Amino acid sequence: MLADNQNERRRLLKKEKADTLKRLPRIEDTFRHEIDEQFNVFELANLPNINPPTVIVQDTASDIITQPAKMLIGSHFQPRNNTAKIEFNADSIEHDGEQIVTLAFFFRFENSSPNPMLVGNIASKLVIKGLWEAEASQAFLPLLHKSDIMVDVELDLIEFWKGQPQHRLYGEPTRIVELDTDGWNAFPNDSQDSAFEWVFNSYDVKHSSVVVPPKGLLVFEVALGTWGACFAGIHIKDGGSSVLCPFLQFEVTEVVQKGPPLP
Repeated sequence: MLADNQNERRRLLKKEKADTLKRLPRIEDTFRHEIDEQFNVFELANLPNINPPTVIVQDTASDIITQPAKMLIGSHFQPRNNTAKIEFNADSIEHDGEQIVTLAFFFRFENSSPNPMLVGNIASKLVIKGLWEAEASQAFLPLLHKSDIMVDVELDLIEFWKGQPQHRLYGEPTRIVELDTDGWNAFPNDSQDSAFEWVFNSYDVKHSSVVVPPKGLLVFEVALGTWGACFAGIHIKDGGSSVLCPFLQFEVTEVVQKGPPLP
């Protein structure tokens, strides 16, 4: 009887998720006007009568990378339309305080000036349509009957300066999903407790400023990270589901030292 109840529960959950997906509109239809409006602002900021700092907009990513690599099942590079599709399932994943599943869009800036450059007001956007789910079974051992998922979006900077090791500057994460399940909540009618959440929204991510030395390379990482324990699933592949990163925008100001060198 428990097995029959579990199969019926799974069937109803699958139908509910499929019905929800059909009701969600397409990313392009919902958020394209918002993205175009932001580009109009960027173009106004670059008019000749505007003094420095100079606004730079990069609308094509240099790389799209996932960890683990095999969960990336599709990617597309196009101005204002850098997209990725992912699929991930794990029966057991450790929760050790680190991002364990990530999707990242990368952009690059190299300082070709003989002077240092101040890079500031760094901003990007992730538009997400996808499904996260968690599932927990009854277990007598501590914590094994629980399952949780936390999903963050974040903009990090990676410095590649000559003569010093690579250095990462972490941004401020924004939590977009949090799921908790406990197998004992389903007792005695079911053997498992399940939870899922559809995400269909756009998220702005930002970072402060950094000085880039001459010939220094600055890499921008716009990331979607999932943390979790026990069973976790990420499904961003069907029905128009995808993660879109349309651009990275920042300001650059040449730093010219005046007077004698600082001690």
